[in-house]
Amino acid sequence: MLNTLLAQYNITDIIDFGCGDGNQISMLRGIDSYLGIDVSAEAIKLCQQWCKNIANPRWMLLSDYRSETAEAALSLDVIYHLVEESIYEQHLHLLFGAAQQLVVIYGEDKDLIPTTKHILHRKFTDWIKQYYPQWCLANTITVPQTNTSFYLLRAHLPAFVKTFTPLTGRRLG
Repeated sequence: MLNTLLAQYNITDIIDFGCGDGNQISMLRGIDSYLGIDVSAEAIKLCQQWCKNIANPRWMLLSDYRSETAEAALSLDVIYHLVEESIYEQHLHLLFGAAQQLVVIYGEDKDLIPTTKHILHRKFTDWIKQYYPQWCLANTITVPQTNTSFYLLRAHLPAFVKTFTPLTGRRLG
């Protein structure tokens, strides 16, 4: 399903925030450049070992991330694990700062009462509308027999407007 979505938007260059064990890259096809980023050094080691036969992936600890960008930024099954508000917001800022054309979030877009201290579901599209109004929801695809969907967001302003800093010193995105 993800391959079809990326092909529809001609995406061949990806940053994956929260790559985990590298499972996503094993399923992707037609990708020229992949950068998997995670907070866990152990996860990065697993990726490096497990994905040796894949020609194009790069792996990086989040602490080493230096504003690299790609056509698409992914956050797949990550957001609900970010229970601290500041970490959640930092993740979304990184995601939208790294994406040139498309953001793909896989998760549940609803506020739910927490049932465990390690999971917190939020209506992230409301946050995105508030902080990144230049990005619009282009598509939502629910995965059958789950409560989870792919949310595709596209910048609806030209890329140069997103990064332009006006004389006021305020950044527009």
